[in-house]
Amino acid sequence: MRKYAMVLLERVIDIVSSETEPHYPPDINRNEVTAVLCDDTVVIGMGYQNGIFGEYVAEPESIPTPEPSEQEILQAELLLNQMTILDNQTSQDAVMAEILLGQLGV
Repeated sequence: MRKYAMVLLERVIDIVSSETEPHYPPDINRNEVTAVLCDDTVVIGMGYQNGIFGEYVAEPESIPTPEPSEQEILQAELLLNQMTILDNQTSQDAVMAEILLGQLGV
C-alpha cells in the first residue's frame, strides 16, 4: 500500500493509503488537488512546495475567501427545508405507527 498526500494550494489536506493514485475533484474555486507520494513523516496541514514537504506558511493573498453565490445559498436553503420536511415526516410516521399498533391491540 502506498501513501499519498493530497495537496491543495501548497498544503496537505489529506493522507490516503492506496494501491492506485487517488483523484480528488477541484475545490470550489477550481484549484486542483494533487496526489503526491509521501512517507509516514508527512501529516495533514504540512506545506508542499517545489517537491518538498515542510512547514506550511500561508500568504494572506494566497487563500481567497470564497463568497457563496445566490444559487448556492438557495440550494443550501432548499436542502435544509427538505431535511426539515423529512424529519417531520419521520416523526409523523412514528406517531401513526403507535396509533395503528394501539388499535390492533399490540
